[in-house]
Amino acid sequence: GQLFAQWDKNFDYITSDLVVNAIYTYVTFTVTFRDYDGTFLASQEVNYGGSATAPAQPTRDKYVFLEWDQDFSYITSNLTVTATYRKDILDVTFREWNGEVITVVQVQYGSTPVAPEPKDREGYHFIGWDKDISAVHEDLDVKAQYEINEYLVEVRSDDFMIGVVTGGGYFTHGQIADIKAIDRKSTR
Repeated sequence: GQLFAQWDKNFDYITSDLVVNAIYTYVTFTVTFRDYDGTFLASQEVNYGGSATAPAQPTRDKYVFLEWDQDFSYITSNLTVTATYRKDILDVTFREWNGEVITVVQVQYGSTPVAPEPKDREGYHFIGWDKDISAVHEDLDVKAQYEINEYLVEVRSDDFMIGVVTGGGYFTHGQIADIKAIDRKSTR
């Protein structure tokens, strides 16, 4: 990109053969580099179609620089380029079934946190977490998952004179079992 600036000679009053050459200037644009929070890092003037040179990669606590958010290899207008990052240290919040925080564990990007032991919950047993916690790639909020306990109730009678006993089977925690003994005498 060049723009016409002027002619190299005046041709208002021609008195002989004359060669007139056009003079051009380069069109330049400003490329500004900023950090994630808008902090100015650097700027440079770049000719139309040229490429900018990035400044040194910025640093950010608990983050790793990923890349610049826009291509700056072929400039055709003013451009602002911003640094992008990914978290290096991630927070994994472990919660009970009711949302109560058990603990917050910090883990490095891509690794697996050491999960805490969830509290005992009467009538239930712990079956795992509601989200996959292996190879963590973002902050996570995970909740303990439980299943209600199930119990087998066997109904037995050593007294054959009683008759028939019914109502056994599987019952969940807190469920009321309906157990009946039918007297043999009443069935005769």
